[in-house]
Amino acid sequence: MKKIFKILCFILFLYAGTALFFSDHFYPGTNLNGEKVSLRDKESSKRILQKKVINHNITIIQPDGSKTELDGDTYDLHLNTDADIKNALYLQHSFLWPVNIWKKHDLKQELNVEYDNKELSRIINSLTFMHKENQTYPKSAKPVYKNGSYRIKKEEKGSIVDTKKLSSVLLSSIRQLNTELDLQKADIYLTAKYTCSSTKVIKATKKLNQYISSTINYTEGDCIDSNKIASWLSIDSEMKIKIDENMIKEYVETLAAKYNTAEQEQDFRTISGRMVQVYSDYGWKIDQEKETQQILSDIKTGNPQNRELCYSIQSFTHENNGLGKTYVEIDSYNNKLYYVKDGQLVFDMDCLMGQEMDEVLELKQKRKDTLSLFDLNCLAVRYEQRSGFLSSFADNSTDTDYDNDKNKILSLSEGIYLHPVSILDDRELSTNCIHVTQDNMDILYDTLPENIFFICY
Repeated sequence: MKKIFKILCFILFLYAGTALFFSDHFYPGTNLNGEKVSLRDKESSKRILQKKVINHNITIIQPDGSKTELDGDTYDLHLNTDADIKNALYLQHSFLWPVNIWKKHDLKQELNVEYDNKELSRIINSLTFMHKENQTYPKSAKPVYKNGSYRIKKEEKGSIVDTKKLSSVLLSSIRQLNTELDLQKADIYLTAKYTCSSTKVIKATKKLNQYISSTINYTEGDCIDSNKIASWLSIDSEMKIKIDENMIKEYVETLAAKYNTAEQEQDFRTISGRMVQVYSDYGWKIDQEKETQQILSDIKTGNPQNRELCYSIQSFTHENNGLGKTYVEIDSYNNKLYYVKDGQLVFDMDCLMGQEMDEVLELKQKRKDTLSLFDLNCLAVRYEQRSGFLSSFADNSTDTDYDNDKNKILSLSEGIYLHPVSILDDRELSTNCIHVTQDNMDILYDTLPENIFFICY
């Protein structure tokens, strides 16, 4: 038993002694940062590494492939303490020597080095890839409109160097005594704020596609399609979407130029073929502010719309510049009345005009020119009322057999009337009226539909 005990004590002593030895010496076959330190202690290993640090050169492979060599002497590189060597010895786990002593060990340890920081910064800043003219900013991913939809355009890396990252990577390589640093493989550049997987980019793209789905089909025939809506949309650097209201206003102005007929002159071709300019308070006039706001609201819904334009003044048709194809034409120069239905002349008859009254003078003031019902300038007034009774006409009549049948009149807007007289001469003419014979009045009264224009010139 004593013999076995002695053997066990010897083995334990051998194990403990060897473990103690390797707590201050490297295992056989050990390289530290590329230098052989096999069986060397802390002090001798430090001398080897100190010599290597002082003579250390590192080659920087720049992003364009060019190479620059940094000599440690130029920025006074030297080893500071032996703490890193102690750490390397500790990490080799000397108590596991029976297992580790047979292995090869290539250790990498960042060394605690000192250097001239200003000089090293100067050298780094002099490198070609650090010049401003050789650097481009990274570009964030963003939604881009193409072929009818928005898709995410991938971010671009750029070549603006993050100096903090560069310093960290370079110092790490120097402390490990690496002989080469490939910046093409190192993460040293400023990154884009948003990538194609960023939540904000994805949400913005989805909303933009929702907006361009809000197509608007007008009953008048025009259409705001996806391309038009996309031309009004933009997105800022924070992925916030803007709808350009000014561009929408400009578009609505083009619609107004196309469809507005009220309170302005419009081309009109007479029965004789002569082209004249017709003025009317009636017709169509787009409420541009309301239409602009309605378009903005429609776009935000994300749903297709089918609707009419927003009007402040409305007529009953868009045909013939809002005058329609069924109308009565009054030729004051030739004293003729023409009834046109669906663009075709139905009949004509003689007529006479009375004198001007205040209502017509008011129309002149609106136009601020020489507009008159009785000259060759044109005026369109709408027949709105089926029949009426002109009391002043009845009161002034000397006909004792005057009855309702003879009182048939057509009341036009702006206080203008069409009524019968027994004879078409100046003796029975009422002011501001259009006169026809009783027989012709019966024809007009029974024939003319409501809501047609009387176009007087």
